[in-house]
Amino acid sequence: MKYLRWRSVVLGAAAFLAAHAVLVAKWATWFGGQWQPWFLNDSGRAVALTAATLFAAALAAGLLWALDRADAIVHGINVAAGAAAAMTGVLVAVGPGTIFPIVIVAGLVIALASTVAAAVLVAAFKPRSTRSV
Repeated sequence: MKYLRWRSVVLGAAAFLAAHAVLVAKWATWFGGQWQPWFLNDSGRAVALTAATLFAAALAAGLLWALDRADAIVHGINVAAGAAAAMTGVLVAVGPGTIFPIVIVAGLVIALASTVAAAVLVAAFKPRSTRSV
């Protein structure tokens, strides 16, 4: 539990659910609406929207709550974990389909890439850790 940051996990879940709500509301007009609303069912704009939302969430978590560089990275990973939990919940709620493990892994890769990118950006402006291992 040393690396668990509940606020960041909740923020990641909320950010993913907010992005998904926008996708559902605007699926037909912004994204063509050919398939069921899901961020990976679009050629890239829905992925970019979700990734940008998670990037902003991780940026906020790192800026607001991280104490040092390492903690900024931990907060970013926790935002991705929260997003992955919400992503899995949404998939279960709408019906996971036959390739749901691949969808979860692909979604997690996108979530980790965007949140760790934000965390690295925040870490560049945070002090070095003074804590011992």
